[in-house]
Amino acid sequence: MSADYRRVARPPRRPQKVYGCELWRDLDWLGREDRVRLDCGNDEKFASALNAVFRSQIEGGKRYDLAVLGRRHAQATFDDAHRADEAVMITLAMDLMPLVSNPALSIEEFTMGVVDRFRSDVRDRLARMGNG
Repeated sequence: MSADYRRVARPPRRPQKVYGCELWRDLDWLGREDRVRLDCGNDEKFASALNAVFRSQIEGGKRYDLAVLGRRHAQATFDDAHRADEAVMITLAMDLMPLVSNPALSIEEFTMGVVDRFRSDVRDRLARMGNG
């Protein structure tokens, strides 16, 4: 997110929501409080047609068309181990509004806060398992 965006994104022109989505890596490591579930619907034909727009990447030997749909299905299933799937396909995102609404918050500080919450969650889980 560029500093230019934060300068022009003052109320009333500021968007109500800004999300950062998974692309090359995955956001499934984020804690529940940092993870936003975006329902992608259940129309696989439509999703495939949208992915086909990136034909040059697919023809280059990478099956992004299959991988994107597979990841969306997997996210919908693996997001919560204790409940039935609420969506057929989801994309995980993180809420970037703290960066937009607080120009004093650096990207590094914001990101390290997310990482610190993840670290704390891992530490707590290990302690509960008796491995702390």
